[in-house]
Amino acid sequence: MKKREIFSITFWLWCLVSLAFAQSKWIVIPAGSEPDTLPWSVVINDLLIALADDWQVYTADNLPEHLSPGTLITFDSKIARDFMPAISPPTPQSNEIFIKSYKTGTKKLIIVIASGVAEKIYGGCVLAEEIRLNRARLSDINLHLRTPFQWRLASDNEENALRYGYNAIVIQKANPSRFVFFKEASPPFILPETYAYQRTVANRRWLRERLHSVKSAGLLSFLVCDEFIFPIELIRSGWRDSVVERGFTELQLENLWGTGRIFCIGKPQLINLYRMKYDEFLRDFPEVDAIMLRLGENRSEGRTGDYVGNAVYGYGKPYYCADCRQISYTDRIATIINETHKEVVNHHKRLYVHRTWDLHTNKFNNNPAVFRTIMDKVTDKTNLILSTKYTYGDFWQYMKLNPTFEVKGVPRIVEIQCTREYEGKGAFPMYIGEEVRRAFDYLKDKDVVGLWSWHHGGGGGGPEPKIDFWNQANIYLVSYLCWHPEARPEQVALRFAKLYLQNPDTAKAIADILILSDDAVRCWGYFKPYSEKHQEWAPSGLWVRDDLIRGEPELFKIWRESKEHVDEIIAEKDRAVSIVDTMISRLESVKDTITSQAKIYFPWRHSQGRRDVFISGTSFYKFLRNSLAYERSLFKLCKHYIAAYFVMRRYRDSLNPADKTRAEQELKDWEKEWQRYNSEIARLPFIASLYKDDGMLRTIKRIRYYLRFPQKLELEWWAIGPFDNKDKVGFDTVYPPEREWNLEAEYVSSLIGKKVKWQKLSSEYVLDDFVDMSDVFAPDDWITMYITTALYLPKEQDVMLKIGSDDAIKIWVNGELVHANNVYRAAKPDEDIVKVKFRRGENRILIKLMEGVLGCGFYFRITRPDDSPVTGLKPLPLSR
Repeated sequence: MKKREIFSITFWLWCLVSLAFAQSKWIVIPAGSEPDTLPWSVVINDLLIALADDWQVYTADNLPEHLSPGTLITFDSKIARDFMPAISPPTPQSNEIFIKSYKTGTKKLIIVIASGVAEKIYGGCVLAEEIRLNRARLSDINLHLRTPFQWRLASDNEENALRYGYNAIVIQKANPSRFVFFKEASPPFILPETYAYQRTVANRRWLRERLHSVKSAGLLSFLVCDEFIFPIELIRSGWRDSVVERGFTELQLENLWGTGRIFCIGKPQLINLYRMKYDEFLRDFPEVDAIMLRLGENRSEGRTGDYVGNAVYGYGKPYYCADCRQISYTDRIATIINETHKEVVNHHKRLYVHRTWDLHTNKFNNNPAVFRTIMDKVTDKTNLILSTKYTYGDFWQYMKLNPTFEVKGVPRIVEIQCTREYEGKGAFPMYIGEEVRRAFDYLKDKDVVGLWSWHHGGGGGGPEPKIDFWNQANIYLVSYLCWHPEARPEQVALRFAKLYLQNPDTAKAIADILILSDDAVRCWGYFKPYSEKHQEWAPSGLWVRDDLIRGEPELFKIWRESKEHVDEIIAEKDRAVSIVDTMISRLESVKDTITSQAKIYFPWRHSQGRRDVFISGTSFYKFLRNSLAYERSLFKLCKHYIAAYFVMRRYRDSLNPADKTRAEQELKDWEKEWQRYNSEIARLPFIASLYKDDGMLRTIKRIRYYLRFPQKLELEWWAIGPFDNKDKVGFDTVYPPEREWNLEAEYVSSLIGKKVKWQKLSSEYVLDDFVDMSDVFAPDDWITMYITTALYLPKEQDVMLKIGSDDAIKIWVNGELVHANNVYRAAKPDEDIVKVKFRRGENRILIKLMEGVLGCGFYFRITRPDDSPVTGLKPLPLSR
């Protein structure tokens, strides 16, 4: 026999023997499960990609007759004992997971043990993570995971919720009013064959599909809603007088948005209708596990087309309806909690989660005394949980922690936002590790039984990342701390980075970028001298919101409170850019190891995107590099904008030529970066949508003007009101201040039934050439007011009045009507330009301002026709 034939026979005999003794690799899921459907497809997919070998997937009721020697991963204790009869798997308690490996002879067993399906899925995903981090973990793993949170809620899709260890989905936009017909209402107002009826049918179809998806994933369904909300047909029907506050006119009901009041909590018919809708809803949708309700911020407030509503307490505005004005703030909230509890818990045996959130400080959400008062008025607390943000206000840096968590005896859910709506929304890194760690340390001895993680959502616009990597770092952080409460943020950041990048030095570089990121964003988005004074609300001054860069009204308020710290603030913005430079340098140091990685697995997905995405190392590096370039350009742009504005303001006070020169240079640098941002940066692949102008360009124009003409005209303003503007009657109604210019006069206002008199506006209302009338009078919606001033000119001349008003406006100069614009709008500088003749000596100006809703004020400046200041113009003091 030839040597070649002997070798061939030997080779094939060796193959046959190898096959005979080949070890099988099994993944076995519980009986009755479907490997290709939720929830099990999530964990199986993660495991198969992590294992990167030929593994077989079976269910416990679909196994071969005999499990041959090999490696078995299972979630079923009976199968584990059949495979290795000698083992005794631990018995998990609620919210507990064991992941253990066993070995004997030719058999290897890894078992994931948990009491619930969601916990088993998360345990399997953790096992997949451990294998991705270190392949040797397949042979030696012994993990015990435990969370203090019984309820783990995610605002996300089902796959992500399961992968990160949550057991409930929060379904948004789910007010029961959208899904019921009010069948027991008499007279009916949702009638068959109407648009309202068909709209409800479509809404119900959507909700049933959503609930089916959540239930199929083995998750609980929590529906979050606001109150009050009802179909608009209700107030157009015979129910109107039974549910709406007294005094609303037809025109006001057609312009409901922002009134703060529509439905009257003092009318028994409204409360009956309120309970009726929850009763019908919970009978028709037994799949709903819990109702989450808030009263303090109603996004459906006002006319949204099909549904109208209002915050139960009316945004703090005074009430004039005889049926409800005697009901206190605490009684309003306690009444709704008690009435909702009767239906949700007592009648339908569901869980009731009440959100304490509202837009005010020192109220239910953050004042322990108010919190206790309301809870003392709640008559039954069975199956009632309160959900509260860990911050005193919204999710900003510099915020105080919420003191109501100190109140004992009330089970709580803590709310955490991963996509930071004021801080980039994942367009660039903004790691919340230290902030969440601080919150967890604070909450560990409190009555917290649940966690609600807002994976996505918050705010009303962009920016919109194309790759969700930076935001996923926060999602992963909150999930990991949920199951490992003692972990440190830097450890979690490194673990997160290692899941995607194989080289340890590369992972460390990405973790370093995450750790640096919150300081960079803090230096960019906040003003330390200002922010430290506003730790209860809006420490950023809201100069940036979502993807909007705002203008002078916001910057002026920040400057006014921090004008002694201009250089410190500019240095703070320089530091933001410098930190991003360090982050870029750190990334560049590991460029080659990232680009050499063949592919990177992203198991998560955004709610609108694909899942199980592979991306090349080269593409991933470009994303990382471009997102940091985007961040650097944005921070530079904003630095020059803020520096130009603040130095211009200082120049107007000091007239120091050095300040003018510096402000002019900042403007030039801003213009260069603005062009670069909108051309070079905008073309970069993988970056998020750009931030947009929302007053910045207008403010840049005003900076240039004031550098040319820095002199300030500090007029003395007096005001009187409020008078009526219901149905917009104020524009044509002649009130007494139009008939005489007499600062000593007093007049009776029929709107409030009291005498009113002229009052001098303090400096807090006069923001240079903007006079803010928003909080001068109460009520402050649908009112008319008058504002007056006087000035001196050395000679008669033509001048230009440059005005912007919120809302309608009339202007008299020396008793002559020179301008009238019956418009409802937000105020902007120089919207209306009026040529008038001023006389020599004293000139009196009277302004009539008609307000609708949501803020009130006017811009006012006087120039020559060429936009230069009027020579010799001086303000005159007024007195009663």
